[in-house]
Amino acid sequence: MLSQNFYDSPICLCEMGAVWVKTNKHIPILIPPFNFSDVKGVFPDTLGFKINDKSQLNSFKGLLEKRFKLAPIHLTRWEEKRDEYLTKVRLLLAI
Repeated sequence: MLSQNFYDSPICLCEMGAVWVKTNKHIPILIPPFNFSDVKGVFPDTLGFKINDKSQLNSFKGLLEKRFKLAPIHLTRWEEKRDEYLTKVRLLLAI
């Protein structure tokens, strides 16, 4: 999860560096008002998405189900839970 607070924290940067070295799979998730133009370091060439992007959350769900061989959540249930999540995120981000 990338935010200005993340980039302002030396400890977070060190932790992420360690994770980045040990994995070949990572997806940056941006926390608004942080934008793709704010991404620096090892992440600029990596695809990612904003934490409140409905369509990207749908893609992320599919990716997780495939990667971890999970049974897909029924579409109606997923949309209900996703929308609850997005409402909570909007309130937390005050956007």
